Amino acid sequence: MKFLFTIILCFTALSCNAQVFELGYGPVSDKGVGSLPNTSKVNFSFLFKAYQSSSFYYLPGIRYSFVDSKNKDIVDNTGKNINGAFNMFFIIPVSFNVPLGKFAYINRMGFGLSGKSFPNNDGRYQNFLLEVGFRYAITPDVSVSLRYSHISNGWRGRINPGVDNIMISTGFYL
Repeated sequence: MKFLFTIILCFTALSCNAQVFELGYGPVSDKGVGSLPNTSKVNFSFLFKAYQSSSFYYLPGIRYSFVDSKNKDIVDNTGKNINGAFNMFFIIPVSFNVPLGKFAYINRMGFGLSGKSFPNNDGRYQNFLLEVGFRYAITPDVSVSLRYSHISNGWRGRINPGVDNIMISTGFYL
């Protein structure tokens, strides 16, 4: 099923003429706003240059995230560990880069759906995404970034441990 969603995501992005492709990896979660330890995340994002000036880029888009939790510390009300693998799809309407020379400040905010209730049946299918960080332009078409990334249900479920990762991403500007 996740491969079908990935194909649909890629087809949608390519048919809508995406101008930026980002690939990101967060190896281990951090105890930030959320608290779900031992969780890694992989992102595939397609962004669109909706507006661009010398001091501001507006880049709304879509994202597929694969979240893999191997948590053995946090349990739910029944005593079961809160963990598992999750396929998530986000719409990112608030997304911008603010250039600072070869660097840029990055902000991404979005909402999306998980293939199953996240982080377990006491959570929600609908979740929120927040990212902040910095990007460095290697060439005009290739960049790397370091960002803080948070996914949670915003306290709309019975539980909301959330996932916080330090992400390393590569961006390709088409």
